[in-house]
Amino acid sequence: MVKSASQSRIRVVATADNHLGLFYDRMLPQKLAARRKYLRDGFKAAVDYAIEWQAHLFLIAGDLFDRNDPRNLERSFVAHCLARLNQAGVRVFAIGGNHDTPRQSIDQGGSMPLEIYYRLGALSLFAKNASIETEYLEIEGLKIAVGGLNPDPNAPAGSDPLENLSWDNLDSDTDLSILLLHGLVEGYAPPDSSDPVFKLKTLQNYDGADIFVIGDIHKPAHRKIGPRSVIIPGATERMTFGERPEVPGFATFVLGPYGLEEFDRKSLGGQPRAELTLRIADLNPGNLLNDIIERVTRICTPETMVKLRLEGFISLDLYHRLELRKLYETINARCFHFVVDTSALLIERPEGTGSFGIGVLSQTEEISQYAISLSLNASQEEQRLYQDAVKRLLEHY
Repeated sequence: MVKSASQSRIRVVATADNHLGLFYDRMLPQKLAARRKYLRDGFKAAVDYAIEWQAHLFLIAGDLFDRNDPRNLERSFVAHCLARLNQAGVRVFAIGGNHDTPRQSIDQGGSMPLEIYYRLGALSLFAKNASIETEYLEIEGLKIAVGGLNPDPNAPAGSDPLENLSWDNLDSDTDLSILLLHGLVEGYAPPDSSDPVFKLKTLQNYDGADIFVIGDIHKPAHRKIGPRSVIIPGATERMTFGERPEVPGFATFVLGPYGLEEFDRKSLGGQPRAELTLRIADLNPGNLLNDIIERVTRICTPETMVKLRLEGFISLDLYHRLELRKLYETINARCFHFVVDTSALLIERPEGTGSFGIGVLSQTEEISQYAISLSLNASQEEQRLYQDAVKRLLEHY
């Protein structure tokens, strides 16, 4: 018996911002490999669900990879995932993102890593950034249009990629349409961002599109804008500190003959993270380093990524007794990865001459700052010797 269009239910899984292969500074090679597996596991969870749910469509809204020249391990992993989806009869559609799209033609020949899978027939790829490409398929008696617009790396800051662009190649007998986009959305963009932004009014009045699936924003969202639905799948893992626990996941939704009928966000656990802020005034000045180590250790586990933020006024003498390198090495051995943020520390100058912020210091900056502190009450000859010593030392960095 043929199902009528009024009974049609089209199952869709949407993901974005998987950032496979993301690099983390100062992370040991073995831990970096383990961290990257967490990223792959996030994407795999979306693939597993799509196959188990017998989804009709699997959508990738950009930044599957963190760069435009991913490692072979990530390439092979994605190939296996796409093969599984294809074998299960799930159609895959994708666009690039601002991370995995080359910024110019001389970079990777201007080709995205996703193009390999497109050439092999493993997915449908929308690679243009000046016009919307479209593919049609019939599912459950409905004609579905899936279109995509790749981000333009040279678009002016604050511009709206859809403002002067119409979906003019859309067939008039289309029942439902889904448009894949990658970029910031008005109301969901950081206030200090200079990237292009999709304006809400443009989305609301955009002829042809029933569903927008938009990548780039890691925090998930779903809202109705007039007759249309905007779905921001969010990232499949927290990429940086400060991102909320609900970030890891992917979107699922069901389409009927009149549009979106059901929506759900499938949450993922992701790798544990912990953040701690300590004020210098609350710590034991006589045993500062051990006090900090004891407090931070309480939130450490072998799988937890830990960030410590130190803030407040601190004397030069106490700052040097803080021993940041020893603090880093001690805590980093007790957790998965450790980051120290000293940007909110204010070093008090001697004799009440004020204070200055130290920022997040590198080794070379620490050496320079220490030399400055030694020079404050030194003779001219001693200052010359300090400067010469620092210059010679920094030549080895």
